[in-house]
Amino acid sequence: MPAGRPDRVVVHFLRVSSRNRPLRDLHPSPLFGGCKDRKKSEIQRVYLNFRHRKSEKNISEQFRIFTGKTMDKLIIDAVYHRGKRKLALRFPYNKKYIELVKTIDGAVWSQAISAWLIGNHPENMRSVFRIFKGVAEVDASAVFKKKPEGHTSPGDGQGSAGISKNEERKKLPPPDVKVAGEILKFKYWMRQRRYSENSIRSYLQVLNVFFGYYHDRPLHKISKRDVLSFNQDYIIKYGLSVSYQNHFVNALKLFYRRMQDHNMMVEELERPKRAKHLPKVIPKENIRSMLSSIANLKHKTALSLIYGCGLRRSELIHLKLSNLDSKRMTLTVVDGKGRKDRVLPLSKGLLDLITRYYKAYRPMVYLIEGQSAGQAYSETSLEKIFHKYYGHIQKTHTFTLHCLRHSFATHLLEAGTDLRYIQELLGHKCSKTTEIYTWVSMKDLHKIKNPTDDFEL
Repeated sequence: MPAGRPDRVVVHFLRVSSRNRPLRDLHPSPLFGGCKDRKKSEIQRVYLNFRHRKSEKNISEQFRIFTGKTMDKLIIDAVYHRGKRKLALRFPYNKKYIELVKTIDGAVWSQAISAWLIGNHPENMRSVFRIFKGVAEVDASAVFKKKPEGHTSPGDGQGSAGISKNEERKKLPPPDVKVAGEILKFKYWMRQRRYSENSIRSYLQVLNVFFGYYHDRPLHKISKRDVLSFNQDYIIKYGLSVSYQNHFVNALKLFYRRMQDHNMMVEELERPKRAKHLPKVIPKENIRSMLSSIANLKHKTALSLIYGCGLRRSELIHLKLSNLDSKRMTLTVVDGKGRKDRVLPLSKGLLDLITRYYKAYRPMVYLIEGQSAGQAYSETSLEKIFHKYYGHIQKTHTFTLHCLRHSFATHLLEAGTDLRYIQELLGHKCSKTTEIYTWVSMKDLHKIKNPTDDFEL
């Protein structure tokens, strides 16, 4: 989920002024009653009924009088999570509250939005009010004052109907049944060839989009001209990236190469011209300041290993305790990118840091574990902690977690390390991939005398 929240649309509803009105007279406002979404009206009715019960209104006040403390607040919000409507529950960390939430069917913790998620329907709303009665003050006003996160309101998108380009392009029908069968076979074939799950998932996604676009056309009748039309009328029209287009061509070529009866000239499919972006390098002094300022030992160890060993984020979170050898002072990356293993040296400082971290946290399987023992850490969480700590050093920046790996390679090159050794440390198959760091290294460029050095400016 995106880090930033989209603009919200406030939907007002009528308040019931009289406390003595019977529950059957309590109803949603005409704004909700007149809409077609009966589900939302029902959820609001549940909230209003609970909100206007006299006993419910006085619970938090009675708690304050008898204990001298204020009752914790549990906030319910409506969100979109992985394309589905959910209710997000947020409250101060409390093991008792967590156990109560777990009693609701389908309750799961989302690291991405830091909230517990349950299905968005009236029964779950009732369950929350019932379970937390007298335990915490439940506030569900956000459910009705704002539209769910990720939802585009009328007027925000393009077109008179208020549908954004992003929503419009998602409204594609599924592929034809026969084509879907071929895509499924392709999925099994990729697994037999031991492609990574990320590659399989991304390839299938673009294939479903393409064949959904031509859902009314038989597979053997789709030609190169149709691919060109798709590029123009879908990829370019909706502003999708060059990387997406390149990924689409790769998937289509691989899909058709294993098929016999087709009308696609695979070799004639052209990839787009890609821009050559230079890797972003973080100044060494900034990295030192960031790492030295981190008090959390787990966060410090994670970011130090990514920079100190040039790891990819996926390599770090899959790093197991068995991959470390303290006697040889080495770290082994198993099944890295391209299903390649590599052995990396550990400095004495890194080994001491890992030892202190292990004694404090006692991980069970993975070196850096999540909230539960034996559970791998989240890639999203890694990115978040980088931005959190580096934001203290430089408030405005465009660096990402992967820039630590770029910085590791560039700083080694500037320190005089041979390019061949850097290639081995990074796990690059081709030396040309590693040579990109020579474009950003300032080691030899600073030796060049600038013509303006002879001027008095």
